[in-house]
Amino acid sequence: MRFSLIPADTNIRNLYHKIKESSVNGRWEEVFFHYREIKRVGVQPIDHSIFPHTLKACCALPYTLGKSVHVSLLKQGFESFSSVGNSLMHFYAKSGELASALDVFNCMKMKDSVSWNIILQAHLDEGAFQEACDLFIQARAFRFEPNISNLVLIVQAYRRVGAFIDGEGFHGYLIQSGLWSLTSVQNSLLGLYTDISMEYAEKLFHEMYEKDVISWSVMVGGYVHSYEPIFALETFKQMVTDFGVEADGQTMLTCIAICDVDSAATAFREITHRNIISWNSLLSGFVHNEKHGEALTLFAFNEEVRS
Repeated sequence: MRFSLIPADTNIRNLYHKIKESSVNGRWEEVFFHYREIKRVGVQPIDHSIFPHTLKACCALPYTLGKSVHVSLLKQGFESFSSVGNSLMHFYAKSGELASALDVFNCMKMKDSVSWNIILQAHLDEGAFQEACDLFIQARAFRFEPNISNLVLIVQAYRRVGAFIDGEGFHGYLIQSGLWSLTSVQNSLLGLYTDISMEYAEKLFHEMYEKDVISWSVMVGGYVHSYEPIFALETFKQMVTDFGVEADGQTMLTCIAICDVDSAATAFREITHRNIISWNSLLSGFVHNEKHGEALTLFAFNEEVRS
C-alpha cells in the first residue's frame, strides 16, 4: 500500500492553525490534543504564539497539563516573550496559584500593562488587598495603565484595608489621568467616601454628572451605616420621585433594614412611580419582619392597582 508523504513542516503549520482555530472556538481539549500532536512527532514548537492559546486551554483542563507546558516553553526560552509570560500568569492565577503567578511576574524582563493588570487582578481575586495596593504603587512608577475593571477593584481594595489617605490620593490620580468620568469608578470612590465621611460622600455625589441606581444605593447605604435613617429615606424618595430612577431590590431592603417596616411603607406610599421590584422588596420586608397582615394588605392593594 502506498501512502502520500506530507512534508513535516506542512503538518506542523497545519497543527499551529488548528490550535489557534480550536482556541478561538473554545474547544479546549482539541487545543491540547493538537499541541500534543506537535510534541508527539518530535518537533519542538518554533512559533511562540501557540503557547498563549495552549495555556488558555489549560485553564479549563487538569492543572498538571499547564505545568507541563510551562516546563516545555522554559526549555525553549519562550518565557522571554511578554505574551507568553502573561499567559503563564493568567493560567496560575485562574488555578488559584498566586505564588506561582507572582514568580512568573518577577522573572519577566519586559512587563506591559497586561502584565500588571493580570497580577493585580490575581491578588484582588485572592483577597490580598494590601499587597494589591502596594503593587499598584509600584506599577505607577512604570507608567502602568490599569483597565476599568481593575480601577474599580483598586478603590475597593483601599476601602477594604482602610487606606483612606491612599484612596484619596488615588482619586487625584484618576482626575489627572482623565479616568474620573467613568460612572463605575465614581461609584466605587463614593463607597470609599461613605466610610470616611458622609460629608465627603455628599460633595462627591453632587459633583457627579451621571448618577445611576448604584450611585443612589451607595448614598442610601452610607446614611444607613451612619445611623441617619431620615436622610436615607429622603435620599430614597428623591431618587425615585424627583429623578425617576427605578429602585432595585437592594435599595428597598436597605431602607427597610435601618428604618422600621412602617417607615419604609410610608416612604413607599409617597413614591409616585412604583415598579415590580419596589413592590416585591416591600412585600419581602413585611414577611421577613413577620408582619403577615400588612403583607397580605399590600398584596391585595397591588392586585387592585393592577386591575
